[in-house]
Amino acid sequence: MNSSNLALLAADELTKSCARFTVLKSPESPRSMLPHYAFSLASPAEIISNNVERSFLECKTSCISCWDCSAEDDSHSGAPENLRGIAVGCQDGSFYVFTHLGTIADSERRSILSLEHNEQHERRYMPLRYPSRLDATAPRSPSPSPGRSGFNPMQPSKSRVVSGISTEQAEAPKNYVDFDEEPERLKGMLKGKPVKHRPSVDSRLSEGESSSSAEATEATNTLVDRGMNHSNSKKLYKSRLSATASPSPSATTLSSPPSPAFPAAQSIRPSSSIWALRLHVLPPRMGPSEGVSAMRCIENRRYLVCLHQSGRFEVISTQDGYCLVSGSASVGFPLGKASVKSTLPVLWNWQSIRVLETPTSTFIALIAGVDVMNPVHATDPADGNSEVVMRVVVFELEGLNLDSPEVADDKVADVVLQGYPHTLSMLEAGDGHLQLLYMTPEYQIIKRSLAIDRKSCHDDETKKPSSSNTHLPLPNPFKALTSISADNLSVEPEKTTRPSPLGEQVVLGNFPISYTKRDLRISFTAGRSIGLVWSDTELLIVKFYGGTLLHLATKATQGVLDVAWKDSNSFVALYLDRAELYALQEVTADNDLLSADSTQARVVQVNLLHTVQIPLSDTLALTAAGDVVSTRLKRSQRRLELTSTVQSSSLTHALWKGTQADQPAEESSISAALPLKLNDILLGYGSGYIRYMPLAEAIRSFALATNSIRSDTALPGRIVTIHRVVNPRSSQPRIIVGSDDGGIAIYTLDTLRLLARWTVFVAPLVDVVPIEREGRLDGRVFCVSEDGSIAVVAIDECQFLYLIPPSISPIVKACIGEDNLLLYYADGRARLWDTRTREFWRCMSSDKADEMLSEGGWFQWNPSSAKSRTSRILSALAGSSSILDGRATLTFDLEAYLIDLGLNTLPLTTKATTYPTHSLKEKLEELRTILAVVMVRGIDENIDRICEELIGTKPPNLTGGMSIADTTVLFSVSSVKDVWSISSAATAIRALAIISILQTMLQCDASPQLVDTVVTFYSSALGETVGPSFKTPSLPLLARVWIQTTAHALRHASQILFEAGVARLSDEEIVHLIQEWQNKLPSLQSASSVQSSVSATALLICGHIASHRYALLASGTLTDVAKSIALYLHDETSPYRALAIDLCSRGFPVWQQYVDAVQMLRALFVLATTTRKDVIGVHNVGLMARSAILHIASTNTPLFMTTLSIDILQPRNVQHRRAVMQLVIFLIRKKPLVLYSNLPRLVEAVVKSLDPSSTASRDAVLDSATEILGHIVQSFPTVDFHMSSQRLAVGTSEGAVVMYDLKTATRLYVLEGHKKRTTACSFSPDGRRLVTMSLEESIVLVWKVGTSLSSFFYPGAPPRQGHSGSEPFKTLNFNVGDEGHMTLAETLEYVRFEWPAERSVKLRIRESILTFST
Repeated sequence: MNSSNLALLAADELTKSCARFTVLKSPESPRSMLPHYAFSLASPAEIISNNVERSFLECKTSCISCWDCSAEDDSHSGAPENLRGIAVGCQDGSFYVFTHLGTIADSERRSILSLEHNEQHERRYMPLRYPSRLDATAPRSPSPSPGRSGFNPMQPSKSRVVSGISTEQAEAPKNYVDFDEEPERLKGMLKGKPVKHRPSVDSRLSEGESSSSAEATEATNTLVDRGMNHSNSKKLYKSRLSATASPSPSATTLSSPPSPAFPAAQSIRPSSSIWALRLHVLPPRMGPSEGVSAMRCIENRRYLVCLHQSGRFEVISTQDGYCLVSGSASVGFPLGKASVKSTLPVLWNWQSIRVLETPTSTFIALIAGVDVMNPVHATDPADGNSEVVMRVVVFELEGLNLDSPEVADDKVADVVLQGYPHTLSMLEAGDGHLQLLYMTPEYQIIKRSLAIDRKSCHDDETKKPSSSNTHLPLPNPFKALTSISADNLSVEPEKTTRPSPLGEQVVLGNFPISYTKRDLRISFTAGRSIGLVWSDTELLIVKFYGGTLLHLATKATQGVLDVAWKDSNSFVALYLDRAELYALQEVTADNDLLSADSTQARVVQVNLLHTVQIPLSDTLALTAAGDVVSTRLKRSQRRLELTSTVQSSSLTHALWKGTQADQPAEESSISAALPLKLNDILLGYGSGYIRYMPLAEAIRSFALATNSIRSDTALPGRIVTIHRVVNPRSSQPRIIVGSDDGGIAIYTLDTLRLLARWTVFVAPLVDVVPIEREGRLDGRVFCVSEDGSIAVVAIDECQFLYLIPPSISPIVKACIGEDNLLLYYADGRARLWDTRTREFWRCMSSDKADEMLSEGGWFQWNPSSAKSRTSRILSALAGSSSILDGRATLTFDLEAYLIDLGLNTLPLTTKATTYPTHSLKEKLEELRTILAVVMVRGIDENIDRICEELIGTKPPNLTGGMSIADTTVLFSVSSVKDVWSISSAATAIRALAIISILQTMLQCDASPQLVDTVVTFYSSALGETVGPSFKTPSLPLLARVWIQTTAHALRHASQILFEAGVARLSDEEIVHLIQEWQNKLPSLQSASSVQSSVSATALLICGHIASHRYALLASGTLTDVAKSIALYLHDETSPYRALAIDLCSRGFPVWQQYVDAVQMLRALFVLATTTRKDVIGVHNVGLMARSAILHIASTNTPLFMTTLSIDILQPRNVQHRRAVMQLVIFLIRKKPLVLYSNLPRLVEAVVKSLDPSSTASRDAVLDSATEILGHIVQSFPTVDFHMSSQRLAVGTSEGAVVMYDLKTATRLYVLEGHKKRTTACSFSPDGRRLVTMSLEESIVLVWKVGTSLSSFFYPGAPPRQGHSGSEPFKTLNFNVGDEGHMTLAETLEYVRFEWPAERSVKLRIRESILTFST
């Protein structure tokens, strides 16, 4: 691995795993340890890159963000080359990422240009058009006509209901009551104004260029530098500016204060750069209300923050789309609303992102303005009641955590301010405060402090004000319009229970801006001394001086979308069709040029240098250098283009353009999918048909499958969604299908026979909610459309009952109680309906609705959590019907599948013989299907042949993606090798899937030779085959799976890949890797972070390396690792004790030099013998501890036996001694040779534990000690016991034999006759003789051991043997030849004494039998 790959591995993939996002985990959605694998069924090609391109071709773009796009200078940013790119957001909520791949030879030169980006000057951009939720609908009357005042919006008679098998089209209702508009219309009526109907989106956009562009762009830079003086100067100055330098302020001159030097952004130059479409990111929720409104790169452009109109946001890796953080800024209620004139419910339109990076944290501010589509706030500015307000939500980012992506629930600030959203800037103020700078509706620049609350803002935040006075008290609200006064529409002021986090306002400047129809924008130079304030009609040049913003000049203009400074004296203004380059010049009052040393009064002029024409594009954005990046369709091809603004004659060049792809036949164009179970799937097609087929056929052949069932009747539109429900009466499953024309159809599941069809919506169906045991709605289903309309259908009778009209604001929750239906909306209001009379009762605030719910008896449904998942293993993406490559994308939870397979309890090398043969065959077929999904054909011919044999057919090469935190990313690749060149995380996910499935196939009778060959290739040889572009598997991801997964096959696969990855690293790379992770070890963390998954991952990485290559690590690092292992090992509540046990086993000889090894062993003793249920976790801790003890006992026997003996003789308590004795029994059974050389010490410790002077202790351990001695006598021929005399003889390796008396728990004497190891010993049946044998000496000794008179006079001395001295009673020699040559392990099995009589003994040595007389 070269140094660049090392930097990518350590600094990108690994560093992303070590950070932390200050959020709270969501307890309701447990997440798999491994990101889900994603794959698409929608392409007829072998590689689906064309499918991603086709999806980009059909998308409606909303904004563009580009970062670090220079192709000619690879060193100016320090970022890896493949992190340079462009992100294009779409109105459906998804976004695409393009990356810069390098340069090509001049002979292959294409019309592609490079972009250079200034690190200190990033920009974010908004769409050209306001992405409305109603774009697809025709304008409708906001209220019924007077002649139809009695219209019931829930009455189904306005649409023809088609029941049974009918091919007629039902007509959608032409009118509906929009109750959201009534409060605003009511205000106007009370003031004597005519009722104004809300214009359609198209009519508003056609009002002019400025109006169209008003919704399109986003302000970018910080407002002022942090070191400025914020004092408010009241002096008036003339507009002056030096053209060359900034002299000191005087009576006649004005200059900018000194500012830090920033490298100037260079202009665009043509180059032979290569750009490629790499990623398509699909967030959890998609649709018209989820359009991407802003994107911003952070953390050296390694991560991209994407904000949606609804307030949802994601933080992803720009390399592979890996989702690190996801959440919603709109959750909860803001503080600081005292300055807002109206407290009516608000529908926020989230528009922009601000980022403040400090040395310790990164603050992300998400900013929203009042939705212009909200009728409550869409007032006429001429009324004087118009409010320019914004909501600011701040999250604190303390790094990013790829290892454990979180759902963001923790805000540090949430406030509402009076001001223009796009003018907000965020600065660091210290002392737990931020500084906010923004422009008010009075055109004043305000500075205001914001206190950071690192406690959860949701714990004790103030509830939003009640607006119960705004609801209409009667079922028919139109009868009392004239009797309600304007005063009744007001609400009580907010009662805050917490102090406002906002400080006092400080005015920095006031500017003469004429009336504007849209939000104001501000942009400052890199030095932040000169700035631009612009509206739809003018540009203002401003300057900081003495802490005050001064107005220098004004330039009239129309329709500016965005502005970017090229340098301190020139800027580029972006319009829909052109870009204009302006220069600032100082002249005299007579418009004469000034010399550098002139002392005359100076006036600033804004001069147009030249204009560059831009092709009409869908979305445009300015780079930091002032060039234009845009996207448009040209000749049915979507392309990314770049236009330089250096010269007026600059041409537009294509950075990237899609290739023409053959459109699949209508019948084979999959438009929706619903997996019923792993191997059964329902597919919807563009032709209006649906099919039921096995998944194996769907992935192996994109042609129409033969083994499938097709619906008998096609719908007139494209199938967009499929749902499965159950008939509550017959318990028969039914299929509800939605089409893109707003139609709904019901089919049988077994035959796909059409039962009923209606067309009741103007937008497609998105969700189906069955209602059970809820009053008169029991057995009904709610069919929810994209615009929020709800069709109530009786599934048993196949009857359409009534339609509930939509609101401008999307539904966030539905509650059903008896005959009441309560709908919550995103703008903070709720509607109550009577399902019996089908009448609208009242509109109320969500506070009042919550009070009703608190009484109980309500069934709740939350569409934000609704998914089209039918199982936890195979799932379809929710809300992806409008996205071509997302329509038939499935996500596969490998971990859940391996667990549910039923083979998780068996060792991987053990065949599942307990299962029936047909069941194993079914499991094997499932495994082959999944293997075909994840396998890639074309890397190696031999591996391809083996895989084809294992699978039974050629893998279809479904290039897919991954899904994490419900955010799915699809990869676009151009070759098979590109599959393994995306990112380390993508490589790890696919390799884990392949190896774990192959390992599981061994249990289902797959060929071990074939499986081992493929596993070895993917773990060891894949990188060399792919080449330099290969991305090694992510070590943090592998470590996390290894630690936390419950699937044995997955854990084993992660271990194989992790160890192979570490083995490939050079010494230099090992050192670099350790440096990245050693500061995250548990022993170095605070108490709150010790048990984090990041700390555990750091311990696995550092501990695994230290146990094998400890010579490369400093002693301080080894100490930290050893302390971390001990920390987890001794913590009874730690979820990572299994990790500590495994590392203890691997590197105990290393750790024992840095920590108390005896205490570490004792902790293992306890874990090895514990049976408490509260310690049962993901891993079998007891089994792992016993295995570790066996390993340590083999490698460090002296220390082990010393600790064991001490714990038997001096235990902490009786229970501990008993546990240790149980461990001895385990050792005797599993590894007797470990105890062989230390057997005398062990036996003596056991004997002393039976001391009769301690009755309680003896009674407690008697059973265990007896069991131990029994196992020892049975396992070791060197030990024998005589029951009647209670004598125990133990032979030693020195040749002596020790005699014990168990009655007194004492050593009686030692028999010394052998000069070499004692091989066996045995008592005679009467206990008066003891025979011992040494195989190395080939002699047998006979000893008298019975009680004699001399024992009373010489206690402790052996009995007299019948002659003087200590010689044995008899010495017998033997010779068995080669059979006497054996190992210690063989002596335990092949050497035995047998006593046919009291004075006759037989010695068995293998097949030889020797008989002796004693």
